[in-house]
Amino acid sequence: MTRSGNYRKLGPAVYERDGWTCQICFLRILPDVHPSDDLYPNLDHIVGVEDGGDDSIDNLRATHRWCNIMRHGSPYMSDDNTIGGIAIARFSNRLDTLLD
Repeated sequence: MTRSGNYRKLGPAVYERDGWTCQICFLRILPDVHPSDDLYPNLDHIVGVEDGGDDSIDNLRATHRWCNIMRHGSPYMSDDNTIGGIAIARFSNRLDTLLD
């Protein structure tokens, strides 16, 4: 199965559904940061397209750019709890703006 690219159109609905909270580290997502910022909003395929997942809203979740990259970029960092803990430490200097 290939990624359709249309999943990006679902972004606003996914971010609202998930309360603008990263579903990996559970810190707030900041919608107005620069696209290169680690905290930039990102859509994550829960089941990757390469593993048979699709682009449906039920297979998407809101994440930070950094959390999503870590989940898919390293076989050692595929566990959400591990990534979430590291993300909280990584973003500790910005926690005042990331905690509800």
